[in-house]
Amino acid sequence: MNNYIILLFFTLSISFSQNPIAIKEFNFYKSRNIKELNLNNYFYDLSGIYLLKLINVDNVSFERTKKILVDRCDFEFDIKSSVNKITIEKCNDVLNIKGELIIDENNYILTFKNQKFNYIEGELTFWIYGSFNEEPVSNNLNDGILREYYEDGNLKIEYNYDNGKKNGIQKKMV
Repeated sequence: MNNYIILLFFTLSISFSQNPIAIKEFNFYKSRNIKELNLNNYFYDLSGIYLLKLINVDNVSFERTKKILVDRCDFEFDIKSSVNKITIEKCNDVLNIKGELIIDENNYILTFKNQKFNYIEGELTFWIYGSFNEEPVSNNLNDGILREYYEDGNLKIEYNYDNGKKNGIQKKMV
């Protein structure tokens, strides 16, 4: 009888085990020339099904293709995947975001569509829900060049970094 209880407990624990669901926030600046967003560039190993929500749109600038005297909305555009879309409108100073995107390993490229505008650019804040694998630590995160500037925009100092430490010649501009 004791063995049956252990076997039942073991079977139930396997059948009800779940991966933890996490929420990650990421910001993306959509410039004039960007028509697509590849989410594989932002998240390591997208395997599984994820829910992508657009939370906010800030600092929007746009140019209409035609001048319109009266229009009910300031701007409107869509973010589409191959499965579904998010519609964004700003009407009477109220931002309306409708829809969510389902993302998986075969559906991770987002396309920006705007028919009435030459361009729309701005900061987009997304939340993505799902089970994420740990990202590997990249060796080049602490490599590169650090530059400091004066308030007038002239270069003040320049450092080279290798593996998080100053490496090479430090240049001071006078």
